[in-house]
Amino acid sequence: MKITSPASFSLFFAALTYSTTSATDLRGFTGTSCTGTFSVCTDIASGRCCLHSASPVASVRAINVSASLSTVWGYAAHECSTSLATVSGSTLNCLSPSFAMFSTRWTTLNTREISEDDKSSISTPDCVSADTFGYIDETTGQEVLFKIPEERREVIFAALAKGDVGSVKASALGLEPL
Repeated sequence: MKITSPASFSLFFAALTYSTTSATDLRGFTGTSCTGTFSVCTDIASGRCCLHSASPVASVRAINVSASLSTVWGYAAHECSTSLATVSGSTLNCLSPSFAMFSTRWTTLNTREISEDDKSSISTPDCVSADTFGYIDETTGQEVLFKIPEERREVIFAALAKGDVGSVKASALGLEPL
């Protein structure tokens, strides 16, 4: 592709940036430093809030983010509310704050922060619940992922709350790995 003018370069760069940073997976881990069992909000758009479960997560990582100029956020409150502690960091690293996180999100560099006043005028929060869960296989070191069936959501979230690989494996019995 030949770029012939600054305007066409800007358009090309904007399209490339948008296509590579429009969505990611947010993994909330039960252990610090992005270890242990985890829940995932898959293919979540920039700015959307991820609710990992009723139990908090200790660390979070954005997966498949190609933009180094994006940020992952962690919130001590549900629905990405800033009413309690918040923390942010590069999406290229694991975010592991000193407090438990009940919700997370990621934003690209040019995503505007939403003020609390603006949030209160939104009728439904822009949040999604975790739709996938997993653990690291002790033998292979590989991640093992499963979709969360609606009828097993409570059992799976209870297993994740324990932070125990054995409990998470038991809750996955009969499910097909992704």
